[in-house]
Amino acid sequence: MASTATLSAENDDLLESQEAPKNEKTLDNFMRLGRYCWLILLFSEFMLLSGSGNTLYMMYAGAAPKRVECGNIYDVCKESDDFRSVLGNCTGPGSGIRAHYDFRSINVDFEHYCKEGDWVKTSISIQMFGVLIGSVLSGTVADRYGRLKVLSVCFFMVSGLSLVCTLAKDLLTFTILRTILSVFKGGLLSTYGVYKMEHVPRQHRFWIATMISWAPNYMMLSVVAYFCHDWKTYQYAIFALSIPGAIVFLFVQESPRWLIQAGRLDDARRVLQKILAIDGGANEHSLGNIEELIENERVKQEERMSKRKNYDMRHLFWNRNMTGVTLILWIGMFSTSFTNYGFVFNIEKLSGSIYVNALMMGSLRWTLNILFGLADIKFPRLGRKQIHLISKLTIALCVFIIFLTYFFEIDEKYAFIIRFSTLLASATASQVFITKTMVLMEYYPTVIRNSAVSFKATASRFGTILGPQLFILCPYKSVPYAILTGMCIFDAIAFQIQLPETKGRQLPETLPDKKHKNLPPLIDENVLAANKK
Repeated sequence: MASTATLSAENDDLLESQEAPKNEKTLDNFMRLGRYCWLILLFSEFMLLSGSGNTLYMMYAGAAPKRVECGNIYDVCKESDDFRSVLGNCTGPGSGIRAHYDFRSINVDFEHYCKEGDWVKTSISIQMFGVLIGSVLSGTVADRYGRLKVLSVCFFMVSGLSLVCTLAKDLLTFTILRTILSVFKGGLLSTYGVYKMEHVPRQHRFWIATMISWAPNYMMLSVVAYFCHDWKTYQYAIFALSIPGAIVFLFVQESPRWLIQAGRLDDARRVLQKILAIDGGANEHSLGNIEELIENERVKQEERMSKRKNYDMRHLFWNRNMTGVTLILWIGMFSTSFTNYGFVFNIEKLSGSIYVNALMMGSLRWTLNILFGLADIKFPRLGRKQIHLISKLTIALCVFIIFLTYFFEIDEKYAFIIRFSTLLASATASQVFITKTMVLMEYYPTVIRNSAVSFKATASRFGTILGPQLFILCPYKSVPYAILTGMCIFDAIAFQIQLPETKGRQLPETLPDKKHKNLPPLIDENVLAANKK
């Protein structure tokens, strides 16, 4: 087996081989944290709010009630898994079913109590299968026809279908409508991040990824859920918060990176000129630089025309090194989603209020995001791989602690430890998602970047589909946590061995040579110097 240094160096070489000569004008020369970039970030937040809001929605809409009471029976679910069989034994005043809950979910309105609540968890898994389909389809479509077209279709379909879902009268109808919505939600979540990062200067990528992320939306949506108190009102609120994004569509342009790779150089020139005008930097020198860039790209385009091809997910396995990176990223995303969403969609089972737990989870996520974002700027040598290792081992430790409490049957006594470990593990998963996404964006070239995101998303969705089922199907409470611990440790080690360090790299535009064997130094001093600026 190759050493860590050898494998990492080979992958570093792939990145080096794709970078432009130092004096050649590239798109990175035009990427500034100016007014247009802030407009893109605002736009991205609305896209994320729509996608994440309709994902986290099921954390509340699918929450089981705390207790189901029937006449003289204090807790029906402790008497029997089948609450309907207990109804005949209810006596005394208030002999009908009364659910006690923090949030009025579909479990309550559709009367899926006790063991029947598992059908709601299954509904969530089916919905996530829709996200999987959308993620796969959107990648190839966005790489071929453009990021903005995919975003516009997906955003408006998600917004419209979210309102239609509130008309559902039973779980089957609700599941069908939400699954259709989830197809477009998968496309939205897979494409928005690529569109965002293709406009962000490389020295600002990490902290922006930590700020515009699920964590702050997590916190805001928890507060919104508290005031809405039921699944229909909550859906209306998510729609109202995200729909202003429709207005921002009028002011943003297609990604110039995608336009150049698609051969639409005149459109790329027009977009870059608009960006300069919005940023207030449109002068003779900057416009001349645009012309130089376009001319360079025109020459490259002519050279590529004879061997031009339609890129798709097969090109993620372009050579041995890319194959290894692709597989490790896929497995890692699966294990992280498996862990995170297994916790998220069972959050109502933790001690304490669902609102407080969700708010604490979001607050922990954002706090960690801020700390790691500041550390990324302050310490140039703190790379993606170190952050991933710290985060993944933290999750493994938390999950192992929960395993011990269930294995030794002390879970009721130490419920507060289970609660804290669960919240910390789920919060730390945010850093793993961000780091893996950053590596993916910085490693794969523009021609297959959206396909890479979509392929990664399939892993995430498989984890999301199976995560809620793990806690339902396992006969012993400790077994799921033993499985999750092993998966986390494997991912931590494999990522360190196979993945290159991508911090500070220019975003590659084209695929590397199929065979490229010269090994550069592991630490690129030019990259470190660029990060210090």
